[in-house]
Amino acid sequence: MDSFDLKKYLAEGKLHEETPNSLRDELIDMGKGICSTNGFLNCQLFAQLVSDETEILKLPQVKDMQIGDILVWGRWEDNPPRHYSIFIGNGEVMEVEGWGEKMRIISFEDVNNEYEGMLEIFRPNYNK
Repeated sequence: MDSFDLKKYLAEGKLHEETPNSLRDELIDMGKGICSTNGFLNCQLFAQLVSDETEILKLPQVKDMQIGDILVWGRWEDNPPRHYSIFIGNGEVMEVEGWGEKMRIISFEDVNNEYEGMLEIFRPNYNK
């Protein structure tokens, strides 16, 4: 699959489209709950627990971002990804930055600048 075209996505104004609050709020609440009961998380484990998916990299890969999508940076050849976040709409992601850190909500652009490199988007099924 071709890589995600961030410049095109930004030019189309899709990153900051208003999003329905219900799914966004549900994901944020789920993330906070997971962090309150699991004090020792990293970004990958956080994404796995929120999405209820153990094999994120086997999920369908897509070329557009929707609320709940798992964003993965820096995976190439046999190297593991550098970072995982969950897109929550309004141009923001939620994530755990590193081991033992609290969940944070941060702009997609800030995370993308921090973890430069190839971005892949995976779509979990939250309606299992």
